[in-house]
Amino acid sequence: MIKRKLISLLLAASILIAAAPAASAYTQEQKDAADELYTLGLFYGTDKGFELDRSLTRQEAAAMVVRLVGKETTALNGTYRTDFTDVALWAEGYVGYAQTAGLVAGYDNARLGAADTVTGAQYLTFVLRALGYSDSAGDFVWSSPWALAKELGLTTGQAEFDRADFTRGDVVLISRRALDVAMKGTDMTLREYLALSEQAQSTTALTASQIYRKCSGAVFYLESYDDEACETPVSSASGFFIAPDGIAVTNYHAVIDTAAARITTKDGETYRVTRILYGSTRDDVVIMQVSRTAESGHVTESFPCLELADQSSLHVGDTVYSLGAPLGLTDTFASGIVSNLSRTLGSRTYIQMTVPTSSGSSGGPVVNAYGKVVGISSASFTQGQNLNLAEPVNVIKTARYDRTGTEYASYFAGKEYHITANPAAVTVKEGETVTVSVGNDYPFSSTLLFENNSIFTVSAAWGDWTDDQHVELFLTGITEGYAEIVISFTDIRSDASVTIPIIVLPGDPDNTTETGETP
Repeated sequence: MIKRKLISLLLAASILIAAAPAASAYTQEQKDAADELYTLGLFYGTDKGFELDRSLTRQEAAAMVVRLVGKETTALNGTYRTDFTDVALWAEGYVGYAQTAGLVAGYDNARLGAADTVTGAQYLTFVLRALGYSDSAGDFVWSSPWALAKELGLTTGQAEFDRADFTRGDVVLISRRALDVAMKGTDMTLREYLALSEQAQSTTALTASQIYRKCSGAVFYLESYDDEACETPVSSASGFFIAPDGIAVTNYHAVIDTAAARITTKDGETYRVTRILYGSTRDDVVIMQVSRTAESGHVTESFPCLELADQSSLHVGDTVYSLGAPLGLTDTFASGIVSNLSRTLGSRTYIQMTVPTSSGSSGGPVVNAYGKVVGISSASFTQGQNLNLAEPVNVIKTARYDRTGTEYASYFAGKEYHITANPAAVTVKEGETVTVSVGNDYPFSSTLLFENNSIFTVSAAWGDWTDDQHVELFLTGITEGYAEIVISFTDIRSDASVTIPIIVLPGDPDNTTETGETP
């Protein structure tokens, strides 16, 4: 049997932004603008990178403008809604704030045209409004903002952005230029306004007890089950609400391959998780819908929820706090510091921290000194002390999901995992050793077991993991004959296995001398 040697995920059953695409049509100026805006927390990529050469939807453009004026946290605090019926759930807070602030308008009272591609004129209109200019007051014409945009330095002329192929690269270029444009009627640039806005929003850190009181009601204990009846839990974890209507977050590995889940809130009420709205094994995050009707029959109109922090506001040495249910001990509150902002392990990048983390902590929030989420408790080193890991908050902020989602019971149904061996068959002489690379496609730490049906013919021993999914298996011939090694999972619900046939040939009769040196 072999287990992962570096990281042990926290349940018993158990970055961000990639570089820009290799083949692209964007310019270096656009790439530089994207890098600066990303550093400032104003622009995010996707799981494919910055995607500067693709178009942007109108609801994505609204989100971009909200970030540009420093109001993302405000927009996502759960209080902003929109009357537009075509806006995706992830964008509702952004569009709601932008509509309230007069930054965007729809085709009519019901339609934003959320999924339509934003044009250069439309995005410049959004930005000019963000700078304090008003088309309704006659500062410019919304359908033709070119003259004012050129005067302010947002564009070199209409031809620069009045194209059918207006892209995300164009959007970041306009946004970057806007940072150094003065707000209407002032000498203060947008960049200076953002700095003052951030300072005003976070001038005083909360005490630990204040953070606990602010955040603990939004955190819950989660149990997952093999059956929809929820009779016997197979694992436990933590989670937290990010919207008052029951939108919640936990780790993907906390619920993988289960048939049902229920949560218990701080007040002792239990609720079923009804749908999976978004899941990413790469980022180890699930966004889910929790029923507002408790199993007791009580209907909750609004769940307490947590605000999401600006990822760029986190620094090494910052004090952070976790809330959750380690080892099933609900309502546990702990603190520590950030040890490393981007600890890369295999294909994943984590926040490393000293906050105590145990099995069952997975999925709970890690919050900063202002009670805003900076990460999700995820994993821990088993051989060290105070070496714990969290997924960064951007895995939530960049998630794209809608209200429909998928019924919980069917989300994981039919998913299969495999084990491979290379080479698939082995021929070895007596006394010789052959290395086989054993691979599997299960997305998280798993335990593999080999069974040797002929220990007098061949001996087997595990080596090291060579990457996230592959481990060495050493096979040494003992006596002439035939043997089989069967490899399977032991800690996940999967019948996957692979059989390696082995033929052991006679050794070299002329090579009978054994030598050796001291280590």
